[in-house]
Amino acid sequence: MYIGEPFSWKPAAFEGSNGIMSVTTKETTAHGRVVYINEAHRYFTADADINGNKLRESFKF
Repeated sequence: MYIGEPFSWKPAAFEGSNGIMSVTTKETTAHGRVVYINEAHRYFTADADINGNKLRESFKF
């Protein structure tokens, strides 16, 4: 894994339980890039642009 690597994920905001975003089934997957890697704590952050809004989420590896 490296900074700038393409990454796709299903954002937690799209789950529907918290009501943050209302999206169609076509938009359930975010396509973005890795913007930060913290090897010491074993997580990385990915960033995507969806409908003009910046979406950023962190994941453990």
